Amino acid sequence: MGELTDKFRELKREELCKVLNQCYPDQIKLFNRMYGSIDKIPESKMDWAYQQCTRTLEKNKSKSNIS
Repeated sequence: MGELTDKFRELKREELCKVLNQCYPDQIKLFNRMYGSIDKIPESKMDWAYQQCTRTLEKNKSKSNIS
């Protein structure tokens, strides 16, 4: 069971990395100030961080549609 848990944790980390990499550099810096980095973020905070990143991407997209 430990191996499966580790794989699940790494999958979450990879998905979080994908959405974070779509953010602007200043937004990535803020993420790193809040969480340390993708490599250091505790699993207990990954879901919330993922939600924050996806909301940020939605806001970025809506702002670019206004311009």
